[in-house]
Amino acid sequence: MTAVHGLNAADDDDESSVGGRSTVSSIAILTGRPNSHQAPGVLGVLGGSVILVNTVVGGGIALIATPYATKSLGIAPFAIAELLFGAMSILSLACLARACNAAGIFNLNLLAEHLLGRWPAVVVSIAIAVNGWSVLVAFLQVAFDVGDAIVGDTLAPVLVGASVALIVPLASLAHVDQIQVLATVCTVVWLAFVFMMIVNFFVAAHRGHLATDWLWSASAIDVIFGKGIPALNLTWTVQFNAAPLFGSLTPRTTKTAATSGRIMSAVATSLYIAFGVFVYRYYGMEVKDDIMSSIDTDKGGKGLEWRRWSVYVTESLLGVSCLTTIPFFLIESRNMIHLVATGDEHCKKVVRIAETVCMLAISYLIAYFLDDLSLVFAFIGAIPANIIAWIAPGLLILALKSGPLLPLLATNDTPTTNHTPQDAALEDGSDVRVYRHMGYALITFGIMLIPLGLVSMFR
Repeated sequence: MTAVHGLNAADDDDESSVGGRSTVSSIAILTGRPNSHQAPGVLGVLGGSVILVNTVVGGGIALIATPYATKSLGIAPFAIAELLFGAMSILSLACLARACNAAGIFNLNLLAEHLLGRWPAVVVSIAIAVNGWSVLVAFLQVAFDVGDAIVGDTLAPVLVGASVALIVPLASLAHVDQIQVLATVCTVVWLAFVFMMIVNFFVAAHRGHLATDWLWSASAIDVIFGKGIPALNLTWTVQFNAAPLFGSLTPRTTKTAATSGRIMSAVATSLYIAFGVFVYRYYGMEVKDDIMSSIDTDKGGKGLEWRRWSVYVTESLLGVSCLTTIPFFLIESRNMIHLVATGDEHCKKVVRIAETVCMLAISYLIAYFLDDLSLVFAFIGAIPANIIAWIAPGLLILALKSGPLLPLLATNDTPTTNHTPQDAALEDGSDVRVYRHMGYALITFGIMLIPLGLVSMFR
């Protein structure tokens, strides 16, 4: 298929590979090595774990969703749910690693096409595109609230519009590996924002200013059918970036990749629970789906324990982190949409810019007129997140059947890798049944979450 040839396509300014290049670009952005190719011997378990955590935190939307999820569920159900999602993420990444190593393909789209067929791969590509575009809208919604807090209602659309115009050149680039330095900047800014919010909790606790209207648990109906579960679900869609990362681990085995996944899941779960609970305990039931609304005192929010200038700094950190993260989600989403729509991996520069401007303009209008950020959380968590995080990895591991090694088809579409039978072998093959059970568990988990997310959108 055309997507496979993207691994060897030319990377110039006028013509770009869309789809297959995500294998290279994801690694390049995370390791800071543009045009790098996936070869074993690049990263160890610790390095892989750090990069996976960087991917989760750098996404940002996961963190700002957790306080609202805590409010929707209550502290106890929220913590239990995060632990459950963390455990399922371990299974998901283990299955994905096993499938990648067996097939010798370290790209989620290409792996789906190779093991499941053309149309399932199209569904995965659409899920990635919709997930990225929805996150883009969510970031713009937060940016509008930040602009509102800084310059007021009237000028906020102008400020956000000008900021979006400034990032058009970055968002119009062919691949995310061309802005790899920005990935580190995004993560640092997000961590600075998280640090400010957590320190704010401890300062408030010392002063006795924590909220009193918090709950250990919401009602059963709110826990099951509320927007809290879908909000948590969207925080675990790291599989698209994890697949290429697994190709650069040393040794490149299922065990190494699964260990990195376990470490990442443990760190991310701890960070999510801490941030969600601390922010919720400070704001109580006043915490909004958009955390900016809680920080902004001009809109009735509680604000922070800091002096006014430091509040502006915190608000600015949130705004900058949202805007600088937008190009990454837009580029991947645009590339997936282009691949699905045209079936061609190449795109002229003028077409790429036109697509970028259209996507940003549509996203800007949606974010401007859609005030309910929780609706975006529910939508992402209901459908695309389930496909990417749970259903696709489950189907992929089941597609391996029961053999110790799935033979690669000897065609011109076979991707170029440094894969060897020794690397590809499913170790001793004795635990195939365990992985099949894991696959069924992931598919069941994802299917169960879909109706809960859809119902939550209308509550």
